[in-house]
Amino acid sequence: MVRPISASLAAAAMLIIATPAMSDILSTSPGAINHSHLGVAAWAEVDFSPNTITIKVHNTENDMLDIGQAISNLSFTVTQNIPTSLSMVSSNGYERYVATNGTFTDQQPWFTGWSSSFANTLISLTAPNPKDLMVGPPNPGTGLYSSADYTIAGNGPDNPFLGPDASFVLNAPGVTSNTHVRAAQFGLGLGTDAVALQIVEGNPQIPEPASLTLLVGGGALLLRRRRGRAGR
Repeated sequence: MVRPISASLAAAAMLIIATPAMSDILSTSPGAINHSHLGVAAWAEVDFSPNTITIKVHNTENDMLDIGQAISNLSFTVTQNIPTSLSMVSSNGYERYVATNGTFTDQQPWFTGWSSSFANTLISLTAPNPKDLMVGPPNPGTGLYSSADYTIAGNGPDNPFLGPDASFVLNAPGVTSNTHVRAAQFGLGLGTDAVALQIVEGNPQIPEPASLTLLVGGGALLLRRRRGRAGR
């Protein structure tokens, strides 16, 4: 026997679709470069919810030449409902070992080793230099870091790196969904180089396809049952 779907459950499902979670998107400008005039392409998604900040970081610079294109830090200031403290709840990413010939090996997802800090309105995530800086993807044609120089390929002191994607969850008492990023930058390489980021505030998070199918399917089933009852 198929149990009827309650009207309250259907209403909750439609509310989820109607009011998606909001995130701020931080990204490098087109054509961004580091101090050595090498390309930098990366972005981050920052989601604020009550007392929690969830951050996803992506380095999209293909086939990097130099460690100066790797991400070592994300720093941003916030406005409205500023946190009273900050601590790392979790962080996840892949350790990536890049060999001298440009091949690479990924380890299983693990705690990245990055640390969090907070001062006034400034929030920072920082790699444990000189390791675990975030590299971009390999050359899309060869699947190798074909252009990588000695600062990346086979570099013992700096291997392993962090793969192109990582996520972080921060405990941030006082933060609400009204909190937003005001200014942001990525730190690059092993020194003090940095690149400012563009900010798109309040970018809606699209529900995952499977979740969306479930919600829409449930709503459609409820509608058919109501029509069937009305025709009896």
